[in-house]
Amino acid sequence: MQQQYADTTASNATRLDTGTVRTRCEQLHFRNYDEHRRWRLTVSVSRPGEPPEHEGTYELGPDDVESELEIVPPGRYEVRVSASFRSVQEGRSDGTVETDEVTANCNVGDRPPQTVVVECGNGVVAVSEGLSD
Repeated sequence: MQQQYADTTASNATRLDTGTVRTRCEQLHFRNYDEHRRWRLTVSVSRPGEPPEHEGTYELGPDDVESELEIVPPGRYEVRVSASFRSVQEGRSDGTVETDEVTANCNVGDRPPQTVVVECGNGVVAVSEGLSD
């Protein structure tokens, strides 16, 4: 969401040209739907057949949402997610670790439909392309 501020200066010379205002875009969106699982996600974003342009590890607690802004230039990418999770009951883990892995091809850009969406829940991780405007 872009915020607008009132211009209180009297001089036109100090005004910001709104054509130069740049908004930052969300390119990776993470959501953990599990109420009792903590997820550790290792994400690799690369053009097909190329080395990764972005790699990161993300920790998501129960019901957490996170995002990354402007991580790669616009284009078509292979997104690989390796995930592990453990149950958390009453603030404690039972020590059991389970895993899941998924790969998807996604268009990444500066618009919500070009956002990589990584969702965790019910012991699985899913990768899809696009958020609603």
